[in-house]
Amino acid sequence: MKTFLQETIAQIQTEQNDFINSVWIVPSKRAAGFIKNEFRKKAEHTQILPTIHSIEEFIQILSHLQIADATQMIFECYEAYLKVDSIENKEDFDTFSTWVNTLIGDLNEIDRYMLDTHSFFDYLKDIQDIDHWYLAEEKTELITNYLNFWNSLSELYDILTDRLLKKEMAHQGLVYRKAAENAKSYLDTHPNQEFVFIGFNALNNAEQQIFQTFLERSSSKIYWDLDTYFLEDRMHSASLFLRKYLDTWPYFKEHPLLGIQSNFEKEKEIQFIQAPQNTTQVKALSTILEELTPEERKKTAIVLADEALLQMVLGSLPKSIEKVNVTMGAAIQHFPAALFFAKYFDIQQKNNSSYYHKDIFTILQHPLIQNTIDEVDKLLSEIIQQNLSYCSIDKLLEIYSGKDKQLLQLLFTPWNNDIKSAIKTCTQLTQLWLRASKDSTIERVVLFELYKLLENLEQWINRYPHIKTTKTLNYLFTEAIRSTTLDFEGDAYDGLQIMGVLESRLLDFENVILLSVNEGILPSGKSNNSFITYDLKREYGLPLYTEKDAIYTYHFYRLLQRAKKVWLSYNTDDSGMKGGEPSRFIIQLQIDKIPNHTQIVRTVSPRVADAKKMELESIPKNERILNRLDQIANKGFSPSALGSYIRNPLQFYEQKILRIKETDEVEEDVAANTMGTIVHDTLENLYTQCNAILDIESLERIKKIANKELDIQFANTFKNGDYTQGFNLIVYNVAKQFVHRTIEYDIQRLKEGKHIEIVELERKLEGELFIPNINKTVKIHGFADRIERENGVLRIVDYKTGMVTSSNLSISNWEKLITDKSKSQAFQVLTYAWLYMQNTEVEKLEAGILSMRNMGSGFMPVKENKKEGFGTTITKEVVEKFEEYLITLISEIFDLEIEFTEKEI
Repeated sequence: MKTFLQETIAQIQTEQNDFINSVWIVPSKRAAGFIKNEFRKKAEHTQILPTIHSIEEFIQILSHLQIADATQMIFECYEAYLKVDSIENKEDFDTFSTWVNTLIGDLNEIDRYMLDTHSFFDYLKDIQDIDHWYLAEEKTELITNYLNFWNSLSELYDILTDRLLKKEMAHQGLVYRKAAENAKSYLDTHPNQEFVFIGFNALNNAEQQIFQTFLERSSSKIYWDLDTYFLEDRMHSASLFLRKYLDTWPYFKEHPLLGIQSNFEKEKEIQFIQAPQNTTQVKALSTILEELTPEERKKTAIVLADEALLQMVLGSLPKSIEKVNVTMGAAIQHFPAALFFAKYFDIQQKNNSSYYHKDIFTILQHPLIQNTIDEVDKLLSEIIQQNLSYCSIDKLLEIYSGKDKQLLQLLFTPWNNDIKSAIKTCTQLTQLWLRASKDSTIERVVLFELYKLLENLEQWINRYPHIKTTKTLNYLFTEAIRSTTLDFEGDAYDGLQIMGVLESRLLDFENVILLSVNEGILPSGKSNNSFITYDLKREYGLPLYTEKDAIYTYHFYRLLQRAKKVWLSYNTDDSGMKGGEPSRFIIQLQIDKIPNHTQIVRTVSPRVADAKKMELESIPKNERILNRLDQIANKGFSPSALGSYIRNPLQFYEQKILRIKETDEVEEDVAANTMGTIVHDTLENLYTQCNAILDIESLERIKKIANKELDIQFANTFKNGDYTQGFNLIVYNVAKQFVHRTIEYDIQRLKEGKHIEIVELERKLEGELFIPNINKTVKIHGFADRIERENGVLRIVDYKTGMVTSSNLSISNWEKLITDKSKSQAFQVLTYAWLYMQNTEVEKLEAGILSMRNMGSGFMPVKENKKEGFGTTITKEVVEKFEEYLITLISEIFDLEIEFTEKEI
């Protein structure tokens, strides 16, 4: 494959051999490097190369101006704003900074397109007046101030421009304008130079003026990197700009187009890769690279439409790849250290005296902190144990038992809006981590960049009095890390190449792997981050979203022109903002179906597929698992543990065999199990104060002290939690209703003439069961909430704070007791009955549930309503029958041939 640069250099060399007076202008510094490399590869002897400038370097030479730093532009703009006399009520810097970048972007565009600013701003002000306030008979102070702002833009522009030019710097648009104005004088002072423009496409008005001025010199030339397939299709967006120049530039009336070739319709293999989620795209990329030979990788470019994937891509490259060159800069905002400070700023901004526990966890669980402060996990566990939703610095120091109290104090001392304290703290942390980091690691480089950035911020603070709050400091820090990138070292011309879409300009590769070819990313779609209305842009010839889409179209198809193998990957996951839909470019390729293009569609699935389609997981049993089951059997199975097996054997495996517990965390909202514990403990403590034979008087007495007892149990169980407001107050009132309803239920029964005797509360039940299949005796144990007699009938009562209906306790098929999760309550109370009757001489009893969300149903006993069923009376025969199913269940748990298989939810 012959690249565009090789073809262009060869063509120029046929016309000239001496480049001493030759100046070449290209779109980027990277393209300039590749041109020099092409000369180096072909050089047979020492020669003088042409002077090569990127367009950005060239306009600074023409204009005698330096492009100002983005942060400095914000301050310069504010200084100019303060001097605008027509704006009486000036905004503070915090408010100004929320919209200044939009204004700077508009000023850039206005200057790049060489607009008459006074005419333009007058028109803009009139449009704002008509759009918003035309019908207002009398303009209020708000309307007047609003219109004064638009009326003052011309004055603001003049003051800012004058201020910048005096300092010999400018925003990019102004540099372009001055470069265009100086183009002729530059040519006059360089009469012997020959200029060559290579590989441009979309030009702003200033660039067009510069190029046409230089092309008036007969020795100057311009080479375009476009295929005839697009140029001849007058509807194709890829050639939109070049067709426009052909129609409007006088130069093309006498000169042909140079650089145009026919490569796109040549033989190609294009694979469309459908990948759910970005991680799957990156895994597919790794597979593609492994299939390429080392020689093929040297001719391969990975192009990232979404540059945020860079770290993920670098982390997934096959180990067999020895040489990688990363052309694009990696924004430091995506690295852990920068992410820490971004979050740290946010946390410090909203805290004065105490910190929200999740914010504390965010800070202390960050890898940099984990590696710096000892016994962090112990501190976090203490916060959980004490259930501290909010924690002051004093409290943190009190419960911290490690040796790094000074560092902990540095981290959590509130800034209280003191910007110098904020900078000092962040600088000290960065210095500490720099000293601890290893040489030549990315982490160290990022930390060093952050350190320089913080030093710059300190200089801005000393130079400009407008930075008064940590909010402003946070804004400036965020802007700075967004524009700060890391440049990777590597051989720019050998090995696998990784780049962004813009970095691919002028470069050709035989193999192109393009990731994130999604609508909304490539092209990026409509955006309206501008004060300039659509109509005004169209009136003054400023670029619309259609032109911006055409730029993406050109870059996309240019990458494909000379390639032989192309992989276009896109994210099919539609759960995010930029996923699910393939780019229009993919759809267009599939519709066009170029004869020599072989198209292949591949769908890449992650290991974890859609849950609805996923095969249910199974865990085979082995001797280690049986040993663990023996341990449980010796200690005792609880009805809830056996119930968890019935509901989902895999859950039983995770909780009981692997002993995986839910992560402990601070309980802000009262959980359902917490409320259940509180209600159970409250009722137990209240009813222990009653006589064994219940009477209305004692029940009325405990009813009066119920709220106080509930408060005690809330304090014991919901440690340090606030239940006086919000959701927790609702839970508290619900718990209070449950307690009072239970007492009222007993009072009502007594009023109906029933005789009620409390036999036991929270009775511990234990029993043993021999399992013939495994020749083993296992223990079973549990706690019955309440055992009572009503009119002489013995009952085992289990409290439930959740909803239970009588159907949950109705048995029609005994097999379902150990297979159907909806019968778990029936299984549980029958287990209690079996245990109780094992340890007593009782001949019959009832066992059931008192559901506090269904108190209208009262006590609901487990029952079998068939003619031959036991009704609600549980006898020795009933528990013996239940025992058979209990043996079957436990035998299955121990059976090596039966796996722990997940049940569908």
